[in-house]
Amino acid sequence: MVSVSFRDSPEGRALTNKQTEIKIRKIKNVFFIINSKHITKYSIDKEFELIENNRMTESQENYLEMISFLADEGEVRVTDIASRLKVSKPSVLAALKNLEEQDILEHRRYGTVSLTIKGKEEAKAIRECHLLLTTFLGDILGVDAETAEIDACKMEHLLSKETMQKMKNYIDKCRKTTAASDGNHGSR
Repeated sequence: MVSVSFRDSPEGRALTNKQTEIKIRKIKNVFFIINSKHITKYSIDKEFELIENNRMTESQENYLEMISFLADEGEVRVTDIASRLKVSKPSVLAALKNLEEQDILEHRRYGTVSLTIKGKEEAKAIRECHLLLTTFLGDILGVDAETAEIDACKMEHLLSKETMQKMKNYIDKCRKTTAASDGNHGSR
């Protein structure tokens, strides 16, 4: 038996057993099979960092984003999520349980899935990030739409808020420059 202890602050205040259990469950959900040959120190450290900073993992963000898109179309059910993400229903249920523990969504057994206020805010931020990246890749760099969409999906989980803000500022600057340029050409 391995003993695990988590600390939730620089002062080293120990977490309760329930908090530790939730953190371990989150890690298990990310690393379905723990095998030292397949998990690098970086990936483990990254997951601990995400958990300690109360940030969602890439998988959790993908589920949340899909639930948000499905909610735009109507009621959201486990089968809809599984179908769209091409995953099993048990995988969806495990993800929903995890997101529910974070107060991101509510799921009624054999019923619908709905986002909480916190979940709606998180989903909005994820979708805005995705749109910003596809705009940057497509409009600024000239990447074709399909590739921009695929690459944005990969990038949106990796970039810091600071980098995203700088990209947004750059896009705005380019748009202003283009608008000013278009205005100058029209007055000739």
